[in-house]
Amino acid sequence: MLTSPIRRLPDFLIIGVAKGGTTSLHKYINNHPQVTPPTVKEPGYFLNRRYPKRSIYWYKSHFPLSNFITRSNNLTGEGTPGYIHSKNAPSWIKSTMPEVKLIALLRNPVTRAYSHFSMNMQKKGLKKSELTSTFIEQVKREMEILKSKQAPNTSFKQIETTRYLYLSGGIYVSSIKRWIDTFSREQILILKSEDLFEKPEITMQKVFNFLDLPEYQGNYPVYNGGNYLKLDPQTDRELSEFFKPYNQSLSDYLEQDFNWI
Repeated sequence: MLTSPIRRLPDFLIIGVAKGGTTSLHKYINNHPQVTPPTVKEPGYFLNRRYPKRSIYWYKSHFPLSNFITRSNNLTGEGTPGYIHSKNAPSWIKSTMPEVKLIALLRNPVTRAYSHFSMNMQKKGLKKSELTSTFIEQVKREMEILKSKQAPNTSFKQIETTRYLYLSGGIYVSSIKRWIDTFSREQILILKSEDLFEKPEITMQKVFNFLDLPEYQGNYPVYNGGNYLKLDPQTDRELSEFFKPYNQSLSDYLEQDFNWI
Protein backbone atom coordinates (compact mmCIF):
# COMPACT_ATOMS: atom_id res chain seq x y z
CA MET A 1 0.00 0.00 0.00
CA LEU A 2 2.84 2.42 0.73
CA THR A 3 4.07 2.17 -2.87
CA SER A 4 0.64 1.91 -4.52
CA PRO A 5 0.65 5.51 -5.83
CA ILE A 6 3.56 4.59 -8.10
CA ARG A 7 2.17 1.21 -9.05
CA ARG A 8 0.39 0.49 -12.31
CA LEU A 9 -3.14 -0.28 -13.28
CA PRO A 10 -3.53 -3.40 -15.44
CA ASP A 11 -3.11 -3.35 -19.22
CA PHE A 12 -5.55 -6.23 -19.67
CA LEU A 13 -8.36 -8.00 -17.83
CA ILE A 14 -9.67 -11.53 -18.29
CA ILE A 15 -13.35 -10.89 -17.58
CA GLY A 16 -14.83 -14.39 -17.76
CA VAL A 17 -16.27 -16.91 -17.64
CA ALA A 18 -16.22 -19.04 -14.48
CA LYS A 19 -15.04 -22.59 -15.28
CA GLY A 20 -14.08 -21.44 -18.76
CA GLY A 21 -10.33 -21.90 -18.42
CA THR A 22 -9.47 -18.45 -17.07
CA THR A 23 -6.87 -19.81 -14.65
CA SER A 24 -5.05 -21.57 -17.48
CA LEU A 25 -5.27 -18.51 -19.73
CA HIS A 26 -3.98 -16.24 -16.99
CA LYS A 27 -0.99 -18.50 -16.37
CA TYR A 28 -0.25 -18.83 -20.09
CA ILE A 29 -0.19 -15.04 -20.52
CA ASN A 30 1.96 -14.54 -17.43
CA ASN A 31 4.51 -17.02 -18.75
CA HIS A 32 5.31 -14.60 -21.55
CA PRO A 33 8.66 -12.88 -20.80
CA GLN A 34 7.13 -9.42 -21.36
CA VAL A 35 4.32 -9.88 -18.84
CA THR A 36 4.60 -9.33 -15.09
CA PRO A 37 1.89 -11.05 -13.01
CA PRO A 38 -0.11 -9.42 -10.21
CA THR A 39 0.16 -10.69 -6.65
CA VAL A 40 -3.22 -12.45 -7.00
CA LYS A 41 -5.13 -13.61 -10.07
CA GLU A 42 -8.60 -12.46 -8.95
CA PRO A 43 -8.59 -9.29 -6.85
CA GLY A 44 -12.27 -8.82 -7.78
CA TYR A 45 -12.12 -5.09 -7.15
CA PHE A 46 -14.77 -4.21 -9.75
CA LEU A 47 -17.10 -7.05 -8.82
CA ASN A 48 -20.31 -5.42 -7.59
CA ARG A 49 -18.35 -3.15 -5.29
CA ARG A 50 -17.37 -6.08 -3.09
CA TYR A 51 -14.89 -3.83 -1.32
CA PRO A 52 -16.66 -0.47 -0.85
CA LYS A 53 -14.10 0.73 1.69
CA ARG A 54 -11.08 -0.21 -0.40
CA SER A 55 -9.70 2.50 -2.65
CA ILE A 56 -8.10 2.32 -6.06
CA TYR A 57 -4.76 2.36 -4.22
CA TRP A 58 -5.67 -0.98 -2.63
CA TYR A 59 -6.29 -2.31 -6.15
CA LYS A 60 -3.04 -0.87 -7.51
CA SER A 61 -1.10 -2.46 -4.65
CA HIS A 62 -1.56 -5.83 -6.41
CA PHE A 63 0.35 -4.75 -9.52
CA PRO A 64 3.98 -3.99 -10.45
CA LEU A 65 5.67 -0.64 -10.10
CA SER A 66 5.11 1.79 -12.94
CA ASN A 67 7.32 1.30 -15.97
CA PHE A 68 9.02 4.67 -15.49
CA ILE A 69 10.21 3.36 -12.10
CA THR A 70 11.36 -0.08 -13.24
CA ARG A 71 12.33 0.90 -16.81
CA SER A 72 10.33 -2.07 -18.03
CA ASN A 73 7.92 -2.33 -20.94
CA ASN A 74 6.20 -5.36 -19.46
CA LEU A 75 2.42 -5.66 -19.41
CA THR A 76 0.39 -6.72 -16.41
CA GLY A 77 -3.18 -7.80 -15.88
CA GLU A 78 -5.63 -9.78 -13.77
CA GLY A 79 -8.43 -12.27 -14.33
CA THR A 80 -11.70 -12.13 -12.39
CA PRO A 81 -14.29 -14.27 -14.22
CA GLY A 82 -17.18 -12.76 -12.28
CA TYR A 83 -16.70 -9.45 -14.09
CA ILE A 84 -18.45 -10.63 -17.22
CA HIS A 85 -21.96 -10.76 -15.74
CA SER A 86 -21.59 -7.80 -13.40
CA LYS A 87 -23.94 -4.91 -14.04
CA ASN A 88 -21.55 -2.26 -12.69
CA ALA A 89 -18.15 -3.56 -13.78
CA PRO A 90 -18.08 -2.33 -17.42
CA SER A 91 -18.81 1.34 -16.71
CA TRP A 92 -16.66 1.33 -13.55
CA ILE A 93 -13.70 -0.19 -15.38
CA LYS A 94 -14.20 2.17 -18.33
CA SER A 95 -14.02 5.21 -16.04
CA THR A 96 -10.91 3.84 -14.32
CA MET A 97 -9.00 2.30 -17.26
CA PRO A 98 -10.51 3.53 -20.55
CA GLU A 99 -7.78 1.94 -22.69
CA VAL A 100 -7.64 -1.47 -20.98
CA LYS A 101 -7.88 -4.58 -23.16
CA LEU A 102 -10.48 -7.21 -22.27
CA ILE A 103 -10.50 -10.96 -22.89
CA ALA A 104 -13.66 -13.04 -22.58
CA LEU A 105 -13.31 -16.82 -22.65
CA LEU A 106 -16.70 -18.45 -23.38
CA ARG A 107 -17.29 -22.15 -22.83
CA ASN A 108 -20.13 -24.36 -24.05
CA PRO A 109 -22.78 -23.39 -21.48
CA VAL A 110 -23.83 -27.00 -20.86
CA THR A 111 -20.37 -28.26 -19.93
CA ARG A 112 -19.65 -24.99 -18.12
CA ALA A 113 -22.73 -25.41 -15.93
CA TYR A 114 -21.94 -29.03 -15.07
CA SER A 115 -18.31 -28.22 -14.32
CA HIS A 116 -19.27 -25.29 -12.11
CA PHE A 117 -21.86 -27.34 -10.22
CA SER A 118 -19.52 -30.32 -9.81
CA MET A 119 -16.76 -28.13 -8.40
CA ASN A 120 -19.10 -26.53 -5.88
CA MET A 121 -20.66 -29.82 -4.81
CA GLN A 122 -17.35 -31.62 -4.40
CA LYS A 123 -16.21 -28.79 -2.13
CA LYS A 124 -19.29 -29.57 -0.04
CA GLY A 125 -18.43 -33.27 0.07
CA LEU A 126 -20.92 -34.63 -2.47
CA LYS A 127 -19.77 -37.95 -3.93
CA LYS A 128 -19.04 -38.24 -7.66
CA SER A 129 -21.77 -40.84 -8.02
CA GLU A 130 -24.33 -38.33 -6.73
CA LEU A 131 -23.31 -35.42 -8.96
CA THR A 132 -25.37 -36.17 -12.06
CA SER A 133 -28.70 -36.79 -10.32
CA THR A 134 -28.30 -33.76 -8.06
CA PHE A 135 -27.28 -31.59 -11.01
CA ILE A 136 -30.37 -32.63 -12.98
CA GLU A 137 -32.62 -31.75 -10.06
CA GLN A 138 -30.95 -28.36 -9.62
CA VAL A 139 -30.92 -27.24 -13.24
CA LYS A 140 -34.49 -28.35 -13.92
CA ARG A 141 -35.68 -25.95 -11.23
CA GLU A 142 -33.53 -23.18 -12.67
CA MET A 143 -34.66 -23.96 -16.20
CA GLU A 144 -38.31 -23.58 -15.27
CA ILE A 145 -37.62 -20.23 -13.62
CA LEU A 146 -35.74 -18.94 -16.63
CA LYS A 147 -38.26 -20.25 -19.15
CA SER A 148 -41.09 -18.54 -17.31
CA LYS A 149 -39.35 -15.19 -16.90
CA GLN A 150 -36.74 -14.72 -19.60
CA ALA A 151 -36.15 -14.37 -23.32
CA PRO A 152 -32.82 -14.72 -25.15
CA ASN A 153 -32.12 -10.97 -25.09
CA THR A 154 -33.21 -10.33 -21.52
CA SER A 155 -30.60 -8.53 -19.45
CA PHE A 156 -28.63 -10.56 -16.93
CA LYS A 157 -29.80 -8.13 -14.25
CA GLN A 158 -33.18 -9.85 -14.21
CA ILE A 159 -31.67 -13.32 -14.23
CA GLU A 160 -29.45 -12.45 -11.25
CA THR A 161 -32.52 -12.21 -9.04
CA THR A 162 -32.94 -15.99 -9.13
CA ARG A 163 -31.06 -18.16 -6.66
CA TYR A 164 -29.95 -20.63 -9.35
CA LEU A 165 -27.02 -19.46 -11.47
CA TYR A 166 -25.60 -22.57 -13.14
CA LEU A 167 -27.66 -22.06 -16.28
CA SER A 168 -27.95 -18.29 -16.22
CA GLY A 169 -24.16 -18.11 -15.89
CA GLY A 170 -24.02 -19.57 -19.42
CA ILE A 171 -26.35 -16.99 -20.99
CA TYR A 172 -23.69 -14.75 -22.46
CA VAL A 173 -25.34 -12.52 -25.03
CA SER A 174 -26.78 -9.75 -22.82
CA SER A 175 -23.55 -9.48 -20.82
CA ILE A 176 -21.37 -9.36 -23.94
CA LYS A 177 -23.61 -6.62 -25.34
CA ARG A 178 -23.13 -4.58 -22.17
CA TRP A 179 -19.33 -4.75 -22.52
CA ILE A 180 -19.37 -3.91 -26.23
CA ASP A 181 -21.76 -1.02 -25.62
CA THR A 182 -19.32 0.34 -23.04
CA PHE A 183 -15.97 -0.30 -24.74
CA SER A 184 -14.93 -0.27 -28.37
CA ARG A 185 -15.19 -3.66 -30.09
CA GLU A 186 -11.47 -3.53 -30.80
CA GLN A 187 -10.73 -3.59 -27.08
CA ILE A 188 -12.45 -6.94 -26.53
CA LEU A 189 -11.15 -10.35 -27.59
CA ILE A 190 -13.79 -13.09 -27.41
CA LEU A 191 -12.51 -16.65 -27.49
CA LYS A 192 -13.99 -20.13 -27.19
CA SER A 193 -12.73 -22.10 -24.23
CA GLU A 194 -12.75 -25.23 -26.40
CA ASP A 195 -10.18 -23.61 -28.70
CA LEU A 196 -7.92 -22.88 -25.74
CA PHE A 197 -8.25 -26.49 -24.53
CA GLU A 198 -7.84 -28.14 -27.95
CA LYS A 199 -5.36 -25.86 -29.75
CA PRO A 200 -3.63 -23.71 -27.14
CA GLU A 201 -0.67 -22.70 -29.33
CA ILE A 202 -2.89 -21.16 -32.02
CA THR A 203 -5.25 -19.57 -29.51
CA MET A 204 -2.46 -18.06 -27.44
CA GLN A 205 -0.90 -16.52 -30.53
CA LYS A 206 -4.23 -14.71 -31.06
CA VAL A 207 -4.03 -13.52 -27.45
CA PHE A 208 -0.45 -12.31 -27.81
CA ASN A 209 -1.30 -10.52 -31.05
CA PHE A 210 -4.26 -8.85 -29.37
CA LEU A 211 -2.01 -7.67 -26.52
CA ASP A 212 0.67 -6.51 -29.01
CA LEU A 213 3.16 -8.97 -27.55
CA PRO A 214 5.84 -10.71 -29.64
CA GLU A 215 5.38 -14.34 -30.59
CA TYR A 216 6.14 -16.78 -27.78
CA GLN A 217 6.13 -20.58 -27.66
CA GLY A 218 5.11 -21.68 -24.19
CA ASN A 219 3.95 -24.82 -22.42
CA TYR A 220 0.21 -25.22 -22.00
CA PRO A 221 -0.87 -27.66 -19.28
CA VAL A 222 -4.48 -27.51 -18.09
CA TYR A 223 -4.93 -25.92 -14.66
CA ASN A 224 -7.89 -26.58 -12.34
CA GLY A 225 -9.27 -29.24 -14.65
CA GLY A 226 -12.13 -31.23 -13.16
CA ASN A 227 -12.51 -35.02 -13.13
CA TYR A 228 -16.25 -35.61 -13.17
CA LEU A 229 -18.60 -38.31 -14.36
CA LYS A 230 -20.07 -37.64 -17.81
CA LEU A 231 -23.44 -35.99 -18.04
CA ASP A 232 -26.11 -38.38 -19.31
CA PRO A 233 -27.04 -37.85 -23.01
CA GLN A 234 -30.69 -36.97 -22.36
CA THR A 235 -29.85 -34.17 -19.94
CA ASP A 236 -27.16 -32.97 -22.32
CA ARG A 237 -29.73 -32.77 -25.14
CA GLU A 238 -32.31 -31.00 -22.97
CA LEU A 239 -29.82 -28.39 -21.83
CA SER A 240 -28.46 -27.92 -25.34
CA GLU A 241 -32.01 -27.27 -26.53
CA PHE A 242 -32.56 -24.81 -23.68
CA PHE A 243 -29.42 -22.84 -24.55
CA LYS A 244 -29.99 -22.97 -28.31
CA PRO A 245 -31.81 -19.61 -28.69
CA TYR A 246 -29.36 -17.85 -26.37
CA ASN A 247 -26.37 -19.27 -28.27
CA GLN A 248 -27.94 -18.34 -31.60
CA SER A 249 -28.55 -14.81 -30.38
CA LEU A 250 -24.90 -14.58 -29.34
CA SER A 251 -23.69 -15.93 -32.69
CA ASP A 252 -25.89 -13.50 -34.61
CA TYR A 253 -24.75 -10.56 -32.53
CA LEU A 254 -21.04 -11.33 -32.82
CA GLU A 255 -21.30 -12.82 -36.33
CA GLN A 256 -19.34 -15.76 -34.98
CA ASP A 257 -20.39 -19.41 -34.98
CA PHE A 258 -19.54 -21.11 -31.69
CA ASN A 259 -20.66 -24.60 -32.80
CA TRP A 260 -21.97 -25.58 -29.37
CA ILE A 261 -24.11 -28.64 -30.09
